Amino acid sequence: MKAVQIQHFSSLLRKNKILVEEGKPRRMTPSVFTQEMLQSTEERLSNTTEVHLPLRLKTPESNTMHHTVNLSPIKPDRPIFQPYPSELVFQNFIPLQTYSLPLLLLNNDMVAHAVKLEQDISEQFYVVGPENGSSKVAPGMTLSFTVFFTPQESKDYSHRLVCVTPRERFEIPIRAIGPRGILDFRDEIHLPPCLVKASTEKTHFVCNVGNCKAKFKLHTQRIKNMSIALSKSPRAMLLSVWKRYVTPSSGTLSVGEGIQVTVVFHPMTVGDFQEDLLLHYGTGETHPDS
Repeated sequence: MKAVQIQHFSSLLRKNKILVEEGKPRRMTPSVFTQEMLQSTEERLSNTTEVHLPLRLKTPESNTMHHTVNLSPIKPDRPIFQPYPSELVFQNFIPLQTYSLPLLLLNNDMVAHAVKLEQDISEQFYVVGPENGSSKVAPGMTLSFTVFFTPQESKDYSHRLVCVTPRERFEIPIRAIGPRGILDFRDEIHLPPCLVKASTEKTHFVCNVGNCKAKFKLHTQRIKNMSIALSKSPRAMLLSVWKRYVTPSSGTLSVGEGIQVTVVFHPMTVGDFQEDLLLHYGTGETHPDS
């Protein structure tokens, strides 16, 4: 990794605000998901602006802490070293080609600390850094590694690195995202106004613009008078219609295949209504349409 790149990422790490992980599934709008998934690995890294607290692991009792660590101004629930990126993600890769990502560890403390990076044996991932993966880092400085990935086939891969300091052990996850189905839903669906106890609806044509089949489910959260209907042909009968409750709709679209999605709303009172229409992919991603 070039020195200029290291300096750039170190600057980002110092400036970015640390966001505490709440353990909730990540949700995003369809357009954000589409833009993110169509990026290369390098583009995704360049657009990464958030820094999250790493997952803390149990520290062995035999791991004694130095006096300088006990006097550290860093709160016990915050790591001495902050990794960047918080998660390494490879995507849109080609089998048997090798890809790489930088990993920086920033010493947040006011004194130097030793840090070591551990990893399990893997045929797809390996790390290049200081000899023995260990080094002592001055306060405010970063230690850099390079993580290499060589996929054997087009599928999902996962791995992890473990950062070890005198006070803590934490995990740095690595994900390689294989082929994905991507549905080009709109971020917002505006329904025409209607009378109370009547119905209003909106139909959109949705296409799979990804590179594999898209298995999905649709449902709303709280509005009981909204329903969803799916149809692959304008003349075909709606697959499902609900009047006062919602049952998740599901379907599978091949690459380039489209489907009509009709959202129907039956207002029982006067007012303005808004709710998320949740799109769940079979691969685990969830996106809200408002």
